[in-house]
Formats: sequence, C-alpha cells, structure tokens
Amino acid sequence: MNVERDSARARNEDAVAAPSARRRDSRFRRRGRTRESAAPASAVEAPAVEVETQAPAAPAPAAAASGTMPELPLSASDAIRILLAFSNKLLPEQIESTDTVETLTNGVSSKRNQLLMDMAAELSVSTIDGAAEASMGDLFATIDSLVPSYAAFGPVLSEAINSKLRKIFGSAGLPASFTTGYVQDNWGLSEQWAARVNAEILLGTRDGDSVRGGSLSTLPGSVSSAKDASALIDQALALSAAREGLTLSRPNAGGSAGGEVVDSAALRDLESRILGDQGILATQARDILKALGLSRSPLATEIEDSSSLIAAVEAELGANWEASVRPAFDERRAVLLDDRWATAREDLARIFAGSLDSADVPAERLRGGGKSLSALASWYAAHTADADLKAYFTKVSEAALEADRGRFAGDVAVVTGAAPHSIAAAVVGELLAGGATVIMTSSRVNDARLAFAKELYRTHANMDAAPVGCSREHGVLP
Repeated sequence: MNVERDSARARNEDAVAAPSARRRDSRFRRRGRTRESAAPASAVEAPAVEVETQAPAAPAPAAAASGTMPELPLSASDAIRILLAFSNKLLPEQIESTDTVETLTNGVSSKRNQLLMDMAAELSVSTIDGAAEASMGDLFATIDSLVPSYAAFGPVLSEAINSKLRKIFGSAGLPASFTTGYVQDNWGLSEQWAARVNAEILLGTRDGDSVRGGSLSTLPGSVSSAKDASALIDQALALSAAREGLTLSRPNAGGSAGGEVVDSAALRDLESRILGDQGILATQARDILKALGLSRSPLATEIEDSSSLIAAVEAELGANWEASVRPAFDERRAVLLDDRWATAREDLARIFAGSLDSADVPAERLRGGGKSLSALASWYAAHTADADLKAYFTKVSEAALEADRGRFAGDVAVVTGAAPHSIAAAVVGELLAGGATVIMTSSRVNDARLAFAKELYRTHANMDAAPVGCSREHGVLP
C-alpha cells in the first residue's frame, strides 16, 4: 500500500459503490441460491421465494455391512453348551432344557465327574452347586447369574479350540490365531465374533455322527492353503450368524465408492513373501551376510508340517496334552521352610513356659542343634524348679552337641500327593526326621495346606534336614 496514493483507504474515507443488480444476481447464482430456470433478476429487489425441491428417491435396501453387526459376546451358558456338545458328541441344538448332566453322559460316573470338573474349570469357579442334578434350563440360568462377566474362552475350551485350530491350519503353515486376524481384517468384526467362529470350527469339524442323530461334520476338516482357510472361516461365520438370525455382508459390499474389498488372506501372503522369515528382504539380507562372510548358520527354507505329529500325540494323550507336559514349577514363587533352628528355640521356650508338652519334642530330634541351642537348654535347666523339665533340658543340651546326620542325610526324595492324614504326608515326616531333602507336591496349596506343611516340618524335621518350600501357584513343596 502507498500511503500517499491510498490515503483515503488508510483514513477510512473512501466510498465503494454498491454492486449492480446484475452482479448481485450472478453472485447468488454462483452460491446456488437460485435455480437455473429462475427468471433474470430485476433492478428492484423482490421478496425471497421458497422454491420446492424434489426429494431424492430412497435407495433400495442393501445387505447390512459387517461393521454394523451387533456385538454378541458369548455368555457363560453359551460356553457351557459348547462344552457339553463337544464332550458328548452332540450338536448344540440337540441339548434340550430338560436334559441333565446325568442324561447327557448316559449315567457314566467317570465321564460325569470329569464333565463337572471341566465345567467349573471353564468358568474359573470352585464348584457349581447342583450342577449334576439340575436341568439344563435351570443350570444355564444359574451359570449366567454365577458368572455374569464371563469372557470367552476359559482354560478348557481354549485348550480344545487351540488344539483344533493348530491341527487344521498347521498343514497350511498358518497359526492358530489366523481366525481372529481374518475375521477382524477381512470382515471388520470384533474378537467376540472371532470367538463364535472358533467355536463353530471346533464343533463343525468333528468326524462321525451325533449320538442323537445327524452328522457332526458341518465344515471341512482340513485346509491346504490360506485360501482354503479363509473359505472355512467364511462358512463358519455364516453358520454362526445364521444361528442368531443374522445375515452378513462384507464391508463396502453395498456399492460404495471405496472400491473392491482387499482379501486379507492374500494381503497376509504378500506380507509374508516380502517381510517374512523366508521373504524377499530376509533372503537378500542372508545372501549379503553370506557374501561378507558373516553368516553363522543356514536357516531352514521350508516350513515343517507338524500336523501329523500333533494328531498322533493328541490321539495318545488327549486334546489337553499340552497342560500335562507344561512345566509347572517356578522357583521364584517358592516359599522355603528352612527355619528349623528357629522353631527349635521356640519349642524350648514354649516347653519352659508350660504351653507345650516336652513329649511332643523328643530330645533326640534336637540332636546336632549346635552350641547355641545347647547353651539355651542349659539356661532353661538351671532356671526351672520342675525336676522333670530340668532333666529334659539337660538331655537336650547334651544332644545338641552330638553329631547325628540321620539315616537319610544327603538323600533327595520326591513325594507326590501329600495332604493331611495321607500316607504321603507320613512318608514326608519320616524322611524329614532322617535328614532328607524333601520335594513334596500337592494338587493345590492354600493357606490351610501351607500351615499343614509348616507344622509337618516343625514336628518332624531333623536339625540337619534340608529346606522344605511351598509354591502357592503350582502346589510344589521343594
């Protein structure tokens, strides 16, 4: 801006002529305020007239895209129905409201008891009251109220489903998690729908017929490629949706401008070819390292098909074989009981105070306790007026200075199934009395079981006995 030339504008003294009617009318047309067929505007302003416009025709109904599908999480009763159908060779719809666990297992007590334990384990509860006698209608209502926040799946169905998926997808070189990724990426659905698909595959790929009639096989039981696996999941998803009275369509299937839907299976295959362990980039990197003399060991170039091996192991050990061979002990969670030196002094103090009978702690059991224990026993002997206690403490003082390693000293023993009033617990007591290192296992370890182990150690362990520990997580007493 030139101040001298544009002084009027700088001082706000300029005047701008009003736009002509023609210019104002053309401006309105550019803004879409008049229709093409409107008459030319005159110099005199006319009142605004509201022009009716024809409503666009309603589009024809299209199939609902999968992204608009309702979330349908599996409830606790849904999971138990799946478990019952899988365990008893039934179709889910063949389980009637009047059935009981007894009728479903045909009165076989071992099968009934295992099924009741599996049901409780799946829901992560200690027990389901009345589950053996209740009708399915009542049982399902009880289960939903007992576990309202159930999240699919629990340990039992997870093991069964993962085993089935590994068996089916293993021959195609796909992981068990392929289902979840495909349902989310290709269909735009959540993990809740993926869980339904996994359950459908578990039940629909079984061989043979239902014990109540009809084929158990509703889906192909094997795949040889990612394309076959995708087709299997599509079928399972359609069946699962049909059970809920729903129909699925792929995203953008209604004719949107987004173009064609990308096949996630093909996309995963392309990603593997480029970025995978045996992809283009990894292969070139290994070639460069080899040319530079930095390659240490060749890598396998073929994916080993382990499906037959897995099938053979499952046939021999059952579907839950992984749980039986998985390492259970974790030394970081062990509670060691190695305080016999302290409990011996506590025992002497309690005997001196009269709260413990000396017959419960024989002097021979304190043999080898050392000079400090001997001195403590001598002090108690000198300060008690009871002749029997004086003789007892004198005997303890002498025994503490004796060297006695015990007949099991240096031995290591593993005792399983140790519980209160069991033969195994009695064996542990004798081994501890002989100075052995004892690894005691139990089916479960709670506060009461831990207290029992401590008392067993206190009342039986030789002064030379090796430490005894307890793992709350895995029920191991090393």
